Amino acid sequence: MNYYVLASLAEDINSGWCWIKGSDVSNRSLVQIKNKNNGKSIVCEALSVDRNFEKKYRYSIPSQTNKELLDMPNVVLMNAWYREKLGINDTQRNHSLQVSFVTKWDVSKRIKACTMHPQVAVRLSTWLGLVGVFVGTVSLIPSQPHKLIAATAIGFFVGKLNMTRAWSK
Repeated sequence: MNYYVLASLAEDINSGWCWIKGSDVSNRSLVQIKNKNNGKSIVCEALSVDRNFEKKYRYSIPSQTNKELLDMPNVVLMNAWYREKLGINDTQRNHSLQVSFVTKWDVSKRIKACTMHPQVAVRLSTWLGLVGVFVGTVSLIPSQPHKLIAATAIGFFVGKLNMTRAWSK
């Protein structure tokens, strides 16, 4: 479906959500937004564009022309972080996006939402939590040689994982 992509308000530049108008997703749910042109996708929280938001958005933009942009049927407002992740270089034009609901059982996409968050503290906390889960799992292994093998495997995995790249992309 074609969505008209707009830049979010300045106060939303560090937020892990996108404002969406014209989608069936419920407010405050996780959604996956996929750019159909290049296959890139993000997972973030969705907020519905309502009258209060429309009023705030219209008064924050000085140009009368831009005040009518929210009248379009399918609109997505997202910060530069998410637009970059989707490969969207320009705003105020239509892009072929697919917006789908993330179920509560899809743990991998929920983790992806945290590892793709605009704030570095959220991304770092998520990675440290995942490493903690792996280390805690190794501690449950009863025999010492198996612990050494598992710890070596985990160390190799974490060593191969380029965390700075994962945090920034």
